[in-house]
Amino acid sequence: MADSVLDRVYNAKPIDWTGGHDLQRMNERRAAYIAALKAADRDDIGPLIKFVGPRDDL
Repeated sequence: MADSVLDRVYNAKPIDWTGGHDLQRMNERRAAYIAALKAADRDDIGPLIKFVGPRDDL
């Protein structure tokens, strides 16, 4: 959904969720992604924003 909003609303590039890692396999990137999603489920989007990183193209 985020990628669709970035593309259609902001005409911006999609987020590089994988950061060069395979999110199908357990690794530090996947663990950080899952932790960020769980925090967002608790209404704390800070970790997800940090995971995504700065967006200079908005």
